[in-house]
Amino acid sequence: MQADSTKAASDDLNASTNAERAYDVGSFMVKATAGVLAPVGGGVLAAAFDLIVTDPAIRRRDKFLTDVNERLTEMEQSGVIRAKDLEDSEEISSLLLKAVQTATRSSGKQKLEALKEIVVKGITAKEAASASQAQVMLALVDRITEYHIIALNWRSAPRRQYSLGQIRDNIPEGARQSLHYGQPVFTDKQSLQEPVIVYQYGVSDFVLYVEKASKTAFDVAEADLIALGLTKPIYQMEEYLEGRKREKRQTNTIIGAEISELGKHLLRYIGLMQKEQKTIRHVVGTMPVK
Repeated sequence: MQADSTKAASDDLNASTNAERAYDVGSFMVKATAGVLAPVGGGVLAAAFDLIVTDPAIRRRDKFLTDVNERLTEMEQSGVIRAKDLEDSEEISSLLLKAVQTATRSSGKQKLEALKEIVVKGITAKEAASASQAQVMLALVDRITEYHIIALNWRSAPRRQYSLGQIRDNIPEGARQSLHYGQPVFTDKQSLQEPVIVYQYGVSDFVLYVEKASKTAFDVAEADLIALGLTKPIYQMEEYLEGRKREKRQTNTIIGAEISELGKHLLRYIGLMQKEQKTIRHVVGTMPVK
């Protein structure tokens, strides 16, 4: 009995405390990201670097590192990961370094959250292939913007058609926002710098506006999502006569898009995929379909 008590006491002394685990994770974070923002050289180069990397960028970097450190510390304390294993992995250190660099030059809550999710999945990956997938996803998220993520996430959600009355009264809540990727729309164009129309019912004087910059950003993001294979184009159909029979065929005119399997995979990976159910295609320039 005395021997068992002595062994238990020895085990307790040798076991890492939560504070020690937190220190181990913090030490790994510092080593992996050391010098991530350090400029090379001096003179004009250093001055230019100071202009480019402004306070907001530094705050984003620090907030990102703090959030990731907290996630990893919790995982270390619960036994999911070991800081020693992290330090021994060049791939994980590389992943974290690239994620920090991306976070520093990025903006937008959803993109930064996506980067954190990628880092966590890459670190907890049990197989080399899964860890490599995190690198691929990181490169993809680095390539896109907050507008891309919002538009892609919006396309993953089933939507319904709203009547003029529902849009006018914004009942249910969000009826108006459904016309612009779930983002705010306005009835008073005087409150905007460069208003553009996103909705007008026939010759009605009921009109909804958004900022031109916002609409342009989403238009560019939509075209880019198709180019990246994250969404698929919807082509306009035309009727033609085949003998006496009326047929339909696809034209080269793109009138909308729907999320692709790759797009769904990305959203699942970064934790944004909507609840799995049949997604309705949405055609640009029309109301969403029931």
